[in-house]
Amino acid sequence: MKQNKKAFTLVELIVVIVILAILWVIAYISLQWYSKSARDSLRVSDIASIKTSLELFELDSWKYPLPTDWVQITYSWAEVWTQWIFGDTTLTIIDNKLDDLPTDPLVERKFTYSVLNLWQEYELWTILEWSLTALDNSLISESYADWTKDAKAYISWNYNGIMARVNNWNWVIVLAIPTIISWDIDDTDLMVLLNNSRLAYNGFSNLPHSYKWSIFKAVGESEALNLVNTWWLLLYSGSLDNLTHDLTTQVTLLQSVKDVYSGTKIIWKSKAIDTITSMTIDTVTPTDNDKFVSTSTVKYALNLDLVEILWSPDAIVSWGGWSTPIVITFDEVDGATFTCAACN
Repeated sequence: MKQNKKAFTLVELIVVIVILAILWVIAYISLQWYSKSARDSLRVSDIASIKTSLELFELDSWKYPLPTDWVQITYSWAEVWTQWIFGDTTLTIIDNKLDDLPTDPLVERKFTYSVLNLWQEYELWTILEWSLTALDNSLISESYADWTKDAKAYISWNYNGIMARVNNWNWVIVLAIPTIISWDIDDTDLMVLLNNSRLAYNGFSNLPHSYKWSIFKAVGESEALNLVNTWWLLLYSGSLDNLTHDLTTQVTLLQSVKDVYSGTKIIWKSKAIDTITSMTIDTVTPTDNDKFVSTSTVKYALNLDLVEILWSPDAIVSWGGWSTPIVITFDEVDGATFTCAACN
C-alpha cells in the first residue's frame, strides 16, 4: 500500500522560526519598556512618599531632618548644605512616618537627600531610565552587571534653585547655587565641585552620588555642566539687616543673579532664572518693575519674611511703568509651585 507522509519543508521551518523570532523581539522590547516605565513610576512614587513624610516632620519640628551618614559641602569653611542619603537614621528621626525605607527598584540604592544649612530647604534625588545602552538588568545574568545604562537625574524639592543664604550670626553670605546635590561627595568644597562640573541637576546626566559606581552612568556623554559662572558665585556678603531692608542692595543682588547665570545651561531648565537673565536691570535708577522683582526674589528665594514688598504688578501698571510686569515663579518638576503672594 502506498503511504503519504506529511512533513514541514526546510523553507517552512525557516519561515516559522523567523516569525517566532520577530514575535520574541517585539515581546522583549515591550517587556523592556514596561519594566523601565514601571521602575520609573515606582521611583517617582517613593520620592513623593518621602517628601510627604518630610513635610509632616517639618510641621512639628519647624525644620527638616539631617541625611543619614551626612557630609557637609562648604564654601570658605562655611557650611552650605548637608548631603548623603535618606536612610535608616533619617527614617528614625522622622519618627518612622514611612512604613518601609524606599530604595531603587533596580539597583537597591537609597535615594539622595540634601538639606540647606538653615534646615528649611531640601532636595530629594533619584534617576529615570530615559534611554538604555544595555539589556534590561532584570533579564540578564550577573556577569553583565558592569554594563551601563543611560539615565537622567530626577528631583523633587522645595529649594528655590537660584541662591542659598548662609548665616553667621548677623553676617550673611548669599551664593549662586542652582542645586544642592553633588554627584561626587568625595570633594566637599563648593568651588571644586562647580569648577569640575560635579553638581547634579534635574534632567541632566550628572547623577546623584548614591548612584555612583552603579550600572547607571554617573556623567553624561562629555557633558560639561556649565551651570554657574563661578567668578560671580558670591552674590552678597554683609549684614542681614542690609539685605532685608536696603532696596539698592536687593536690586544689585538681582543684577548679580543675572550675571552669574547668563550664558549657562541652567537657563534651559529654570523659568525663574531664564526670566531674570532676560531682564534689563537698571541698578542706578531702578524701575518699579526692577524694584518689585528684586524684593520679591530676595524675600521668597531666601526665606526672608521681614522683606517688605512695596510694589505689586497692579500698581506698576497703574503708574504706567510697565504694561506687562515681570513675575518670578519658582517651579518644581512634579508640578508644585510657590510664588510670591504679591504676584497674585
